[in-house]
Amino acid sequence: GKYCFIRVYSLTAIGIFGKIKFGNKNALLTSQLKNDVFYFILSSIFFLLGIFNILIFLARRDQKAHLYFGLLIIIISFFTIFYAGTKTLFISSYNFWCFLFMFAQYSWFPFFVLLFIAIFGKKGKQKLYHLIWQIYSVVVASAFIFHLNNVLMITNYLWIFARLIYLTSIIAFLFMSIKSALKKDKISIIFSVGFIIFIFATVIDILQGMRLISWIGVVLPYGLLTLVFSLGLILILRFSIVHKTLQKYSEELEFERTNLEIKVEKRTKELKETLDILKGKDKIISEDLKLAKRIQRKLLVQDYNKITELDVFIHFQPMIEVGGDMYDIYQVKENYYRIFIADATGHGIQA
Repeated sequence: GKYCFIRVYSLTAIGIFGKIKFGNKNALLTSQLKNDVFYFILSSIFFLLGIFNILIFLARRDQKAHLYFGLLIIIISFFTIFYAGTKTLFISSYNFWCFLFMFAQYSWFPFFVLLFIAIFGKKGKQKLYHLIWQIYSVVVASAFIFHLNNVLMITNYLWIFARLIYLTSIIAFLFMSIKSALKKDKISIIFSVGFIIFIFATVIDILQGMRLISWIGVVLPYGLLTLVFSLGLILILRFSIVHKTLQKYSEELEFERTNLEIKVEKRTKELKETLDILKGKDKIISEDLKLAKRIQRKLLVQDYNKITELDVFIHFQPMIEVGGDMYDIYQVKENYYRIFIADATGHGIQA
């Protein structure tokens, strides 16, 4: 008889319920090429999107959410490019890519927590959130150090502890986001949907790795893509909210400025009308003062030529047109003259 020998290329054991597809060498290469191109394009998109968000942060230092989001998806790009065979075109060392994959697998969580704090963190709980990612980072760093020194028992316990922190935190974050989503908060709804899909994809990959379900392929990158898309949508929504708020304030300022200009114009018109009235009254008062001046000068004797025994010179100069000073010179009897000078308190008309 004839026999067909088959070599199976698989990332994990196929198991009882697994499926095997038969094909020639060209079909295998085509399938592998499609897989490589997909993961390479996906990781490139993640990497460029991360750089773009970091540039946004550098332009606006108050937007820390963009920094954490950028660093998060750059790390995710390291995770996804591991599945692309084209990665060896850049660096041929397989150990390097394994280390980078392991680094990305355990280092994305702290940046996810920081992003969660930037988007949802309440002031009362921020200390707890920061404590979570700090403890996780210390545990993971310690596990790497012990792993490099071949202390495997301690390393395994540290990995278990890190996964425990990771899983409990993920469940807590999911619960808080769903709780906020039930209050019809748009940002929480978007985050919850993306987060649930990501967790679902993670669970599928874990079950596939434990051979509890049939192997359908790695689905975690799709979950990551959905999570990244939801986080990006949240940042866009936050930016839109800030933009609308600033636009609203700008419109209010413009409205107030227009109102101020109208008020200033109206007040200026009122002041001009008042000034015109005052000018008219001032003209009347000025004419009355001139008349009072003429009357006062007529009342005061100016010609003393009849007094031959004295040389009389008089200079009367009040502060304004009229004043409170009075004078008079008259002869009482021969060789006797009375000089009268009076100075009333004050100036002008009141004097």
